[in-house]
Amino acid sequence: MKKGFHLLSLVIVFTMLLPLIAGVAALAETAGDRVTITYSMWGNDEELRVLNEAIAKFESEQDKIHVEAIQIDRADYVGALNTRAAGNDLPDSGIMAEDAVLMWASQGMLADASNMYAADEPKPLDSLAFTYQGKPVGYSVANEILLTFYDKKAFADAGVTPPPASADKAWDWDTFVDVAKQMTIDVNGNNAKSPDFDVNNIKRYGVMLCPDFWQLEVWSVMNGGAWYDKDGNVVINSPEAIEGLQRVADLALVHHVAPQYGTNTATTIDQDLAAGNAAMYINGQWSIGVWLGPA
Repeated sequence: MKKGFHLLSLVIVFTMLLPLIAGVAALAETAGDRVTITYSMWGNDEELRVLNEAIAKFESEQDKIHVEAIQIDRADYVGALNTRAAGNDLPDSGIMAEDAVLMWASQGMLADASNMYAADEPKPLDSLAFTYQGKPVGYSVANEILLTFYDKKAFADAGVTPPPASADKAWDWDTFVDVAKQMTIDVNGNNAKSPDFDVNNIKRYGVMLCPDFWQLEVWSVMNGGAWYDKDGNVVINSPEAIEGLQRVADLALVHHVAPQYGTNTATTIDQDLAAGNAAMYINGQWSIGVWLGPA
């Protein structure tokens, strides 16, 4: 076990792509007419509600641009945009994960955003601009973090100390696995530390993980490894990166405290926690909206 491996939140970056938006904004200013800019996003209804509040505030401060939000299911986001592209019905702007940026830019589908901001004008997360052939094609608009969500009642009923909220009290890997074993129970009420535990009839898993590929990379990074170095070289075959991935696999295959990675979805793990199918799950901070709901 690596002493430095702790269950902590790491930053993940998403990209905002800006095709056509610079030109449309300029048109609005010169023509004097209000224009509509479409903006695509993934997310649940609560995220859409918050986005529409931001749009309303933006529109209250000027009368040149109206923004129309387009909500697309995350599971088929790129596929839906590809369909729109085939029908010449792409949104003017939108969010997209990094893995699709290069593909779209290489196909000429993303606008050069070099002139979107004046030289002395601050840019959103300027250090995280995404470029293709030396030209920016998008800007990051958010730093996302992974959080450990847990069932307070389940932990209280089991008499187990829940995940710490303070980084200086973060669990090491062995503690995380031990707690997950205590919180995993079979249909007879035995936890995963019991010799009578039935691995074939698990009622509640101690932990579930989101099956998105970028979350797998986080586990390698937390173990002192990486998938890519600073020069863009693939280093996923380093011992540290491999060990981080193996730890995730072992949660299901060795410790029996999690379903096999990928059998759940980013959406259903929220439902699994609510249904009592998991004591903990690890996903992005956007899931907070699932539990808090409208203010």
